[in-house]
Amino acid sequence: MSQGWKRALWILGICGAIAFLIWNTSGSPFAPENQLPSLEREYYESDDRYGYEEEEYSIDFYDAISDYWDEIREYVSGTETVFACSDNGNCYDLDADISDGYIETVYFDNGGYLSVYAEIDSNGEAWDYAQDGREWSFTFDMDSSFVEDAVYEWADDNGYSVE
Repeated sequence: MSQGWKRALWILGICGAIAFLIWNTSGSPFAPENQLPSLEREYYESDDRYGYEEEEYSIDFYDAISDYWDEIREYVSGTETVFACSDNGNCYDLDADISDGYIETVYFDNGGYLSVYAEIDSNGEAWDYAQDGREWSFTFDMDSSFVEDAVYEWADDNGYSVE
């Protein structure tokens, strides 16, 4: 046998021995006891009925409004009374249809209505131009049960408890 073949067999034998040691010793990073636990094992070892522990954070009602209003606003929908003032100085308490935190339709006592799209901010204020070109400002009661329900629903959906 030539020297080249002997050297090749010798190298092949050493590589095989190294591979054997890597795959069959308990010190191997590939050994089962050195691997990360599977998700299935974690699921069954957990005390939580869903297989994971969900932390709940508490937040002050007014902090939630000031810090997360852009998200909470999406929970504000329905009909609520707003204080509406036109640019000519006339002001009224009127019912308004609100959808996802936007005042969309305001109803007058005489049967008339305004179509607007006024975004309610975290202070309960909104404004827009009506179809007749007049500017209207709206004040929404941020202490109403309407907003309170929205805050609690948002908190529940996002893992918060409201103080």
